[in-house]
Amino acid sequence: MAVNNNYQLSIVEPLSFHRVHGDQIRLSENNTRAIRDRLNNNLLFTNRPILSNEIVQFLIEELSTDFYGLIRIGLTTIDPDSFTQETLPKSMPTNDTREWFVPSPRGTPNIRKNKIIRLKYKAEGDVSIYLLNSIFEID
Repeated sequence: MAVNNNYQLSIVEPLSFHRVHGDQIRLSENNTRAIRDRLNNNLLFTNRPILSNEIVQFLIEELSTDFYGLIRIGLTTIDPDSFTQETLPKSMPTNDTREWFVPSPRGTPNIRKNKIIRLKYKAEGDVSIYLLNSIFEID
């Protein structure tokens, strides 16, 4: 934390993917890009907790035709450092638990190349997830 002219400025580490992840995930570009190799064991975490009112965006750069599956985004209170390769879940739970919040999409998401998924968490516990055609347009 830095102090400047009686104002406290919080310096927050930029978001990237955590070093703990499923064994079918490959990270690159300083852990800001992830590629899944197979259908299972592809759980990812952020490198730090998401802050209240912080907007997190995921760009779908490519889609594979080798397997079928959904992209599911959720939040957890579990510290990724507490997992080992043996205890890391193979996928995200389908229902909410005390440790996992898994929002349900309204309808079937239309995931395509170059789509953006935007998530915003609010301190009151609200989570908004939007699918965008571009950075400015909501699908």
